[in-house]
Amino acid sequence: MSLFDQSTFIVSTYDALSSVIAAAGPYGWFSGVQTVIIDDAHSQHELETLITLTDLQPSQLLLIGCEELPGPLCHSIDNCKITHYNKSLFTRMLEREFISITVKH
Repeated sequence: MSLFDQSTFIVSTYDALSSVIAAAGPYGWFSGVQTVIIDDAHSQHELETLITLTDLQPSQLLLIGCEELPGPLCHSIDNCKITHYNKSLFTRMLEREFISITVKH
C-alpha cells in the first residue's frame, strides 16, 4: 500500500495550522491523522513541531528541510546557548543520524 493511499491532505502555514488544531481540541477535525509532512522543518523550533505532533499523534512523520538554510530564530543569544533552543527537530534528528534521504539539485 502506498504511503498516501486514502490520505487527506491539509496545506497550510505552520502558524495557521497550529491555531486551527488548538481550537479543534483533541477530538476535532484532525483526529485520526496518520501521516504528518512538515515542510521547512529546518526553520521551526523543536517545541513548535513537538506540540503539533502531540495534538495530532500521527504514526508517521516526514520532515522536509535544508541543512544549509538558517535554523529557527532565537531572540536571546545567551538563552540559545544555554537551552539549545536555536535547533529544529529536523536538525536534531540529522545530528542523531535518524533515517534520512539527501537530495541535491
